Amino acid sequence: MDYDEKMETSGTATHLPPVTKGSADYRTYRPLLLPNGMTVLLVNDPQSKHFAAAVSVHAGASSDPRSLPGLAHFTEHMCFLGSGTYRGENEYKRYLSQHGGKSNAGTSMSHTTYQFDVLADHAEKALDIFSHFFIDPLFSESGTRREVQAVDSENSKNLVSDGRRRLQVLKSLADRGHHYSKFSTGNRFTLPAARCDDVEEGSKECKTAPHEFTGHPLDEILEGIVPDYGKRHGGRDDAMADLVRAALLAFHERHYRPDSMTAVTVGPQSLDELEAWAVPRFGSIPDRSSRSPGDDDDDDEAVAPPPP
Repeated sequence: MDYDEKMETSGTATHLPPVTKGSADYRTYRPLLLPNGMTVLLVNDPQSKHFAAAVSVHAGASSDPRSLPGLAHFTEHMCFLGSGTYRGENEYKRYLSQHGGKSNAGTSMSHTTYQFDVLADHAEKALDIFSHFFIDPLFSESGTRREVQAVDSENSKNLVSDGRRRLQVLKSLADRGHHYSKFSTGNRFTLPAARCDDVEEGSKECKTAPHEFTGHPLDEILEGIVPDYGKRHGGRDDAMADLVRAALLAFHERHYRPDSMTAVTVGPQSLDELEAWAVPRFGSIPDRSSRSPGDDDDDDEAVAPPPP
């Protein structure tokens, strides 16, 4: 029987060919293809007391624009900071901590992956909060300005890690034209998202803004599109912050598309119940982009907004 003959349509999802598993595997599986192009794998584990879910996006640091290293990692951080449906920035982590759960995420060169687990009795709401990171992420301006400091702190901790140092040495030896050479974590210099109004009381200087840096890769882009760029107090810092935010939104629109995403849910719930939870939620993730997943993204065209 060929692939097309094995596929069945149930409701709004297409059932894909069954998963090949070992004889000792007691779990049952149901792979689905949603109408929006997203692939979902449902796993029934009758012995588990927890429910877990993960979403992997087929975009990582290799898709960062050369002028904004760390943008994929920054996007990962920002997805955790609320959604249009659940606007509290800490609502997700608070709900998980109150119900025996935890979460994490990671950005590799080719993928960005989000995951959580929670006690099975509290699974559906956790999945609802989680799914809205991809349906209607908040990406507030204030969150953008604050979260870049968390990225910078993470990079500071990496500076004393031998493993990270070895990785950066290998990157420095790579061909500069290859995506592996990119600086993938990001910091407050490569992602200058702080504005000039982020100041300490009584200070005339912009707190953590890029005024202290010279020769930033964004200068060349901004000089051509922003009138009086850098000639007035805060002009350079604010223009860079605006551009970083625009690039963040553009990166999310371009790469966080359902046909480039895969989700997995695992729990003691039946496959039918897991399907009833997953399909309407992940099926609601919109395709915001008209670009094909294979398009070349190692450029700065999406970074620069159109001239005023």
